[in-house]
Amino acid sequence: MTNVSRINEIMDVLRGCGLDCKYREVEKNNSILPAIEVKVNGNLGCCFYVGEYIKQGMSNSAIIKEIMEKHHNTPSIPNFEAILTNKDLLLKNVFIRLVKGESNTFLTCPSEFPGIWEQYYIKFDNNSTDESMSITLRKDMLPIIRLDFGTLRRAAYANTLSDIEISDLGERTGMSFAGQGPAPIVVSNKRGTNGAAAILDYKNILWKLNWECAIMCPSSIHECLLIPISNKSEAVGQLPAFTNLVKQVNRSEVKEEEWLADNAFVLTLDGVLA
Repeated sequence: MTNVSRINEIMDVLRGCGLDCKYREVEKNNSILPAIEVKVNGNLGCCFYVGEYIKQGMSNSAIIKEIMEKHHNTPSIPNFEAILTNKDLLLKNVFIRLVKGESNTFLTCPSEFPGIWEQYYIKFDNNSTDESMSITLRKDMLPIIRLDFGTLRRAAYANTLSDIEISDLGERTGMSFAGQGPAPIVVSNKRGTNGAAAILDYKNILWKLNWECAIMCPSSIHECLLIPISNKSEAVGQLPAFTNLVKQVNRSEVKEEEWLADNAFVLTLDGVLA
């Protein structure tokens, strides 16, 4: 049975259970993913990436159970246009995620990291790791929002950087870095979802760690790894080796739709080198 046939069967069962659902192809980090959108009380729907469930080997019944349980626990999202026109609500709940490259559909802006773009989304439950409770802002929404882009981006930046979490790789994994200087640092957010955007605050992170220079390896859209390097010249010399490492990890351990970049970066208090 093809994935399309399976998805249609799943939607037939969901509709039979009273759910208002439809098939969508969703752009995520410049990848197109099959999804089922389920509306909540007739309002903006939650997207379930059923292609991922199928890849994980889940049966139709298991996928249906997963969607039903999440749908049951999902509060109703207010009217879409009401959200976009509520300035206070929008500015309080807009965040940045980092993605690989520009989007033709969604609102994006180049970041300080070459090839990595900022993308803006509204998060309704900041304690949840479930992306079904978020709305990615599209370019055609700006006239409805009636906010200038600079104001929107500053709010998203402040909200995103208020949620930073950094952790010692040695403590996190049990690896020992004794005698090797400071241990590498994992940079993410408290939710662990779309946490790579925390690296936008790299200058403050370097300053707080008292590091002059570091190499940043983008583990995924969810987190980055910072490796302390004694000086910029040494970091530039080591950059090709770390870029090769990033490429290997991307292809062996990271879903393609969660790749952030295929190279490492040198970070200093003065800026970024790729």
